[in-house]
Amino acid sequence: MSRHYNAAAIALHRLIAALILINIAIAWYFNTLTDTQKIQPFQLHKSIGICILLLSCLRVGLRLRVPPPPLPSYVRGWERVLAQWVHTLFYVIMLGMPLSGWAAVSANPLIKIFPITLFGLVHWPAIAPLTSLPHDQMVAAGHLFDAVHSTLAKLAYGLIVLHVVSKTLLWPAAMLLTICAVPAAAAVSNWRIDPAASRLTFRATMSGASFTGAFRRWTAKIAFDPKTLAASKVEVSVEVGSAVTGDKDRDQSLPTADWFSASAFPTATFVSRGFKNLGGGKYLAIGDLKLRGVSRPVNLPFTLFIAGDTAKATGSAVIDRTAFGVGQGQWKTGSVVGTKVTALVTLVAHKVP
Repeated sequence: MSRHYNAAAIALHRLIAALILINIAIAWYFNTLTDTQKIQPFQLHKSIGICILLLSCLRVGLRLRVPPPPLPSYVRGWERVLAQWVHTLFYVIMLGMPLSGWAAVSANPLIKIFPITLFGLVHWPAIAPLTSLPHDQMVAAGHLFDAVHSTLAKLAYGLIVLHVVSKTLLWPAAMLLTICAVPAAAAVSNWRIDPAASRLTFRATMSGASFTGAFRRWTAKIAFDPKTLAASKVEVSVEVGSAVTGDKDRDQSLPTADWFSASAFPTATFVSRGFKNLGGGKYLAIGDLKLRGVSRPVNLPFTLFIAGDTAKATGSAVIDRTAFGVGQGQWKTGSVVGTKVTALVTLVAHKVP
């Protein structure tokens, strides 16, 4: 399953959002007009509303055909529930507002004088069962659908504000509340690696024979506590030009544009997004590896042993080098150099006082 929304879904999302905002602006503009002046803006409001309805039906059909990408594994349960509710309410608004507006107009006795004409070009039918009601029932139905339309509009205002503000205020506030609710999070230990006892190596194959290499220069920022994994964080930075394998020709090739392209992309980074406790001193680091300017998710299982203020971790992960563009031209295939590379880390660290 794709990790991103497809182009059609993104385009529909933006178009529907723009039309909803335009219609909201027109609705506010009504308040400054006399009844006679409202006729033309109201026709435009109805036309845009029908367009929103048609596009929303198309968006629902696309969503049923192409499911949305899953939320990242590190997203917490309450965040998933909130996201689901907000998305559901947006769909209710996208469909409910134009439907209730269409029904309100159809139940208005003036429908015979001012029929629905899309942008003055195409006739759009009223809802026949409503237009055939007795006058009193028709008026009552019109008031009911007007109330529904107005309520959904107010809900739309709230969701739009939530959608915008959440990116700048709500999530930081939620993070602050989470930190306050879990005081232990502030007690996550910082660790300093022991360079003499730590190694970052890799294993690959060339012409069917296995070879090993190592990075001589790399750093790691570690804030980790097995009891507060949610607040733990690891960031590793590697100078790719420091790779050595013990073979002169191979070592001279690795920094070139065919391989690491060290002059353009001097560092590779691994940044954790979360951790899982697998039991028995085993953990899984969930993060992103950025190499040659390409970022891909990589999971690193590791074993951890902590004795007092000293910790030792060992782990490995198999990486497809071609996913990062490592190996260009004749080296893209695995005919000479294998495409699977095993990264191995042995890390000894001491707790920072």
